Amino acid sequence: MNRIHACERNKKNCVSSFNSEPSQYVEPIPYHSDEKTAVQLMESVLLDLNGTEIEEKDPAYIRCICKTAFLKFKDDVEIWFDAENKKVHIKSSSRMGKYDFGVNKKRAKHVLKAFQEKEKAAR
Repeated sequence: MNRIHACERNKKNCVSSFNSEPSQYVEPIPYHSDEKTAVQLMESVLLDLNGTEIEEKDPAYIRCICKTAFLKFKDDVEIWFDAENKKVHIKSSSRMGKYDFGVNKKRAKHVLKAFQEKEKAAR
């Protein structure tokens, strides 16, 4: 069951693979391994990020907190593995402020790319 949702409309510090607004959209990516392996690979990608702590994990979902390097602001990152369509969905959002200067989109793209590279190397 999907637990990730689109960002609030016009929220400038959030991106999601469920948004239609281009500034808030990050494209979901395919995965090729089984769901358990995919979740393990994603967990290792997230833990490689400085200041990241996994708060919740189940067989198809990961939620973590990422602290920004400079001011230690807390951002929320959620990952959902859509087993039916073999897609990885992501949402990254700031808890504070109105703008994130592209930090969430950059983080989301980095996480998805790093996951693709780890999954490819594991095959």
